[in-house]
Amino acid sequence: QSCQTKSINLLLSILPPSVLFNYILKMTRLSIVIKQFLVLGFMLVIALAWKQPMDRRTLLTTTATATASGLILPNQQPALADDLTSQLYNDDGSLRDDVQQEAKEKLLTFQWEESNDGVIQVDGKVVSGSTNTSPKVKLEYKVPEKWVSTSDSLYIDPSEGANARAASHIYVYQAPGTVTAKQLSQASVKGVGKALSVLSPQLDQVRGADLVSGSRIDDATYDFDVAWAPPTCSGGNANDLGLGFCPYEQIYLLRATLLDDRLYVLCIQATNQEWKQANAELKRLRHSFQVTSLV
Repeated sequence: QSCQTKSINLLLSILPPSVLFNYILKMTRLSIVIKQFLVLGFMLVIALAWKQPMDRRTLLTTTATATASGLILPNQQPALADDLTSQLYNDDGSLRDDVQQEAKEKLLTFQWEESNDGVIQVDGKVVSGSTNTSPKVKLEYKVPEKWVSTSDSLYIDPSEGANARAASHIYVYQAPGTVTAKQLSQASVKGVGKALSVLSPQLDQVRGADLVSGSRIDDATYDFDVAWAPPTCSGGNANDLGLGFCPYEQIYLLRATLLDDRLYVLCIQATNQEWKQANAELKRLRHSFQVTSLV
């Protein structure tokens, strides 16, 4: 072994990656962007020292250990602190709910019957399954009131320059058969696509996407963020960091809710550019998803 490799191995034996990542994440005076660069830089140092290629899944899996043995964690309130960073952000870097900008919203409501075969709705229209014979559940979510539709496009935000699109699609589906809370809790191990019984073909990309983060809202509700990148990509992409893998092209925000052993899922699809523009609004949209019984 080279002197450089021995030094890295000695460092890791004293301070394993999970300890170092935890230390970086708890440095509340640093912005989330700086924290991300520190973690990424540390990973690159390890990869270069070992002279081994590092793929995206290795990077995500290793950094995930910083938040304690898996991605499915209960929501926790951040510790109180005087600095601005801790007042604005949660420990995971997301914007705190109590500082989210208030916005006018429009409530969309749908009534469905239960189905053993599953139901899928795309942008407000049911494309598979039946929902109107004997409605037993009410599903609802809120979209920003400012969003408008044109003849060839949905979810246009007129406040963002030249009618920029805020999302690609909004899916709602009921998974076939019955589902247990245990199945949802195993999403980080089995994969989000399998655990959430993702329906094809509209959401096939979710099955091959990377799990970026997940959280348990309560015993019957889970949130997941997943991102998809193509297996190969051409050079010259502005988002390509030169790390040996393609940049993400599609972001999916999912909320999974159990009601009477039936699984209902809201899934918001956005391109990389749409996510950069409207991520706060898309998170609020997901947070608004509710499923209630009509009987």
